[in-house]
Amino acid sequence: TDYSTWQNKSKNIMFAASDEYAGVRRCNYYMNYSIQGSTYLDSPMTYTFSYPVTVSKTGKLYYYFYVYDNAVTLNKGTNSVNTSASGNSRFVSKYVWLDKTSPTVTVNADENTWYNAPMTLTFAANDFESSAGTGDASGVKSREYAISETETLPETWRSYPASGVVFNTGGVYYFHAKAIDYAGNET
Repeated sequence: TDYSTWQNKSKNIMFAASDEYAGVRRCNYYMNYSIQGSTYLDSPMTYTFSYPVTVSKTGKLYYYFYVYDNAVTLNKGTNSVNTSASGNSRFVSKYVWLDKTSPTVTVNADENTWYNAPMTLTFAANDFESSAGTGDASGVKSREYAISETETLPETWRSYPASGVVFNTGGVYYFHAKAIDYAGNET
């Protein structure tokens, strides 16, 4: 998964670590500068770590990891081995962009009012944060519409023109509008 683009589902962050000499020993993982946990291993030469991305938070989340090998230090003066050493480490980081909130759509017409033809119908689409300060609004990518004679959602949608949709003849129409954000959420 490419997490440097907006996503609308939590998945796993996966990465492989290898150390052909001392083996992979441990990984500490953090989200937004808070430790989330540690994984301890029996020093395999290669290991693929898989950590779940939070299901409760959204926005631009910063994940980072410290991976340690099983290296020990030698004290040449005393000719001893320090087996409690933390080993060599490697830093890995990734931003995860999560937006799980659908955009909103506001149509400029009242469904219980008759209008004279020609009539131009417009709608606005906004992608708001799920709550103040979360930074999880990816933005509206596209606006689409469809016109039908029933409330049933049609299969074919058209790109919405900036000037709106003009109804030149009288009748009863169902105007369907949707917005899609950059994470793939739609109304």
